[in-house]
Amino acid sequence: MDDWLLLTQALITPERLRLPVTLQSREFVPAEVVQHPTFRAAQAAVYSLDWVQHHALADARGLRAGLLAWQEALKQRL
Repeated sequence: MDDWLLLTQALITPERLRLPVTLQSREFVPAEVVQHPTFRAAQAAVYSLDWVQHHALADARGLRAGLLAWQEALKQRL
C-alpha cells in the first residue's frame, strides 16, 4: 500500500476530517528522475548496515542524495 495513503488514513479521523495544514500538499519526484542512473547510484550509496533501506530517515536521506545528484548532473549537461 502507498505510504501516503497509509499516512492520510492514520491522520484523518471522525474528529479531524482534513489533513493538518502542513500536510495539505504532496511533493512528487517524477518517475524519470527516480529511474535515472545518477539518482539511483546516489540513493543506493546512502544505504548501509546502519542505514538500511525502508528505514524512514535512511529513505529520506537517499531521496535527497538522489535528487541532489540528479540536479547536479542536469546542470552539468546544460
